Amino acid sequence: MYTDPDRPDHSTTRSLVSCTVVIFAAVGLTGCLTSQQIPDREAVEQLVADLIAADNARDLESVLAVYADDALLLPPGRQPLSGKAAVRENYRTLFDNYQPEITLTAEEMVVPGDWGYIRGVTGGRLIPMDGGEVTVLSDKFLMIVTRQPDQSWKVARLIWNRTP
Repeated sequence: MYTDPDRPDHSTTRSLVSCTVVIFAAVGLTGCLTSQQIPDREAVEQLVADLIAADNARDLESVLAVYADDALLLPPGRQPLSGKAAVRENYRTLFDNYQPEITLTAEEMVVPGDWGYIRGVTGGRLIPMDGGEVTVLSDKFLMIVTRQPDQSWKVARLIWNRTP
């Protein structure tokens, strides 16, 4: 039987079509899963933006609004700060003494369900209210967020340390 080298036989064509259908189906399913997570990711991105804006505005109540009631902060070189009362005192001390100018870059964000995390870096500076020496910020952080019963997102855990 003669085979034209410029025309594939039907079995090759069927195999190519079958592979293409499987690939498009897999991509489509992945796209659906991602599109379902987009509102959560956007909400968490907004949470992080709200926290940085509140930090820079020295707005204590807005800062506290992004933290879960049982939040845990793990600052460098200090004891853990557990609960909103400890978080409040930490920020009150910061805001009484400094004008923050903080930037944040999220390098990784995963929000698969009711818990998620953001890993990244912060920069900027802390300007002393008394005119002392400016502290330059260059930190790495890992923030764990959790979905609340009202479907909002809050910071549950935050750990950071200085970038050498």
